[in-house]
Amino acid sequence: MTWKSILRPIRDHVRHIWSPEENLPPIDFSRQRKDSLKGFAYLESFEQIDSWRPEDVDPIQRANTPILPRASSDSADGPCKAKLMLCHDYGGNYHDYEATQGGIVSEQDYSCEYLLYVDFFVYFSHKLVCIPPPTWTNTLHRNGVKSLGTFMIEHGGHPIERMLETENDGTGEGSSYYIAKKLSQMAKIYGFDGWLINIERHFPKNKWDPRKLVGFLSQLRSQGETVIWYDALTVTNKVDYQNGITLQNLSLARAAGECLTNYHWQESDVLDSRLFVEQNQLGPDHVFFGIDVWAQNKKFHGPKRITYPEKDGGGTNTGVAVAKLGEIGLSAGIFAPAWAFEHFHGQIASSVDRSMWQGDRLPKTLACDCGVDNQHDTASYINYPITKYAREHPAGSETYFYTDFNRAFRVYSKGNISSEQTLYSQLGAQAILPYLRRQTFDNDGHFQLNNLRGELSDHPPKLTIALWISPTSARHNRYSEEILYLPLFKLSMVADGCLEARITSRMLSIDAQNEVGIYMRVSNQYQYYRISTMDMETSCIAITVREPKGPIQEPGRLQELGAYCKGSFKSDCGGLFEVTEISISPKAKITGPYRINGIRLEIRGHNEHRHHRLVYTYEGLNGKESNHGSFPNGLPFSPTTGPFAYFLVEIDGITSGRVYAMEFVIEDVNLLKQISTGCHVRIIGIEFDGSRWESEECHIQLKTKT
Repeated sequence: MTWKSILRPIRDHVRHIWSPEENLPPIDFSRQRKDSLKGFAYLESFEQIDSWRPEDVDPIQRANTPILPRASSDSADGPCKAKLMLCHDYGGNYHDYEATQGGIVSEQDYSCEYLLYVDFFVYFSHKLVCIPPPTWTNTLHRNGVKSLGTFMIEHGGHPIERMLETENDGTGEGSSYYIAKKLSQMAKIYGFDGWLINIERHFPKNKWDPRKLVGFLSQLRSQGETVIWYDALTVTNKVDYQNGITLQNLSLARAAGECLTNYHWQESDVLDSRLFVEQNQLGPDHVFFGIDVWAQNKKFHGPKRITYPEKDGGGTNTGVAVAKLGEIGLSAGIFAPAWAFEHFHGQIASSVDRSMWQGDRLPKTLACDCGVDNQHDTASYINYPITKYAREHPAGSETYFYTDFNRAFRVYSKGNISSEQTLYSQLGAQAILPYLRRQTFDNDGHFQLNNLRGELSDHPPKLTIALWISPTSARHNRYSEEILYLPLFKLSMVADGCLEARITSRMLSIDAQNEVGIYMRVSNQYQYYRISTMDMETSCIAITVREPKGPIQEPGRLQELGAYCKGSFKSDCGGLFEVTEISISPKAKITGPYRINGIRLEIRGHNEHRHHRLVYTYEGLNGKESNHGSFPNGLPFSPTTGPFAYFLVEIDGITSGRVYAMEFVIEDVNLLKQISTGCHVRIIGIEFDGSRWESEECHIQLKTKT
């Protein structure tokens, strides 16, 4: 058994043994302070909620990326696609790989590379107030996904009645719920989008008033946050999971606006709920039926987990439940989507995760602690991948799209020829990634058709386009010319000439018989942009996004972007060309130029938490910069870092960090030694569309006495 498998059932058991009369376990304040330097923030008591102040929030704990306003799709996904919520209950959460400034890790971990299929992501931990790390919020917002925290009361000794306390709102118009006001402030300051309210304990009888709980939820929702009510506590003040929408939870779900049900439901519960919500003014899209990914496991302490379908539900069969919910017209809430990374290890975990989402075949050997051979290798997962039945959203907004193909983990090699490699986590840097759909194989393992294939590389980040030829095609279609397509991104952007696409690419081979490049599908017509066979060095092509010539029935829309290859194909080509960056944004850019300056070294913290930080500022030089709204002029604008998506910190010419605030925590001992003798620092600001602004080099040295 792995340590994760051992600890999970212990945690699940222990968290239920504290009775309301007993004291909560003591708060580890030292751990909280250490976690704060990783960008983590959470509160474990109502006293900590009382003492929380916006001005005390550390800049590195704040997400800087505004949420991307997703464009509406130009074609409906159909009636059998479910909206998706992920409830991220992963080993207690707040792991080192989620830290704001990243760090060296031993293996890849969960990052979710399918965010274009996700509507809500709940960062879930068994804290009273669980705030999503800025790394997650930045990545989610970049993909248009709402990032939610969790307010949770379980079986501990929290004074739950504090939720229903009110105070004068200061306007003379009435009272407000103090805790709801605090939660709303936290969401705004930390930069996330709302809350899952999970109450799994009843209120004291003399304090209970269902109207007050409805008022609490309504006030929180009225502040602009997304609020999701979890199906546990009923209007009769009982913890009684309904596994659907009933009279016992309808008023609470309606006040919140969204509801996540428990995961022990049957098809009849879904059908009854669908009819019930239509009759009671709660849209079916706003009801997420829970799916417990861990239910497929055989080895548990305590009662077996059950989720739909009752036999072998969850795990690799999670998509079966998503398909059923989409068929009926309701939404899906997946509990513990990082299951593969808790239950398996390394590359096996990544393979199992792809099987669950894409339907890829599982590895032949699956070592886990279930005690049953091939427990997870069921017949269903290949035909029921999550992505087949979840609603896909267009990438980008109507006026902005950017990707540099960064993933959450990067591999660095030491030296040009060396097997020694270092794996580095950069969760907050994960870009909008293409869904590289699986190919079709015959019984011998060969591709059945000619295919273009895309492969993502980690260092440097890029997308490589390769050509694969099936043996049958090579024999019988040697001289026929065809066009192969590899769709990369579904889009829904204006094509009236106001946008410009900039694509940075490089040829990998010269083949005069084949034409390769990027295509755009605009108003259902293909436009081709060839990458020259003469350009063996990295080059950038600029394309004005405009509608096709000739009459069209509706305003032009850019619907899809991908790679193509045209020619008569005779043999495989391991790499045709690579793409490192795609940017689509308004041609008339109003922001910039900028100057990054004020670079200095500051001391923060006390005693054992005393540390150094690099601090800097920026200023616009033309006076035309606008910061009204998250997307002025069609481009993102951050409330904390302005036009900059992130900053690279260079020390003596070497990149030492990638940060999402205008502060860089220096904890590395070797880096401190380097600074103590004096070094040159340069800060490079990267705008949301990829534009770069470099500061002048600044000499910095630690003071001998501080």
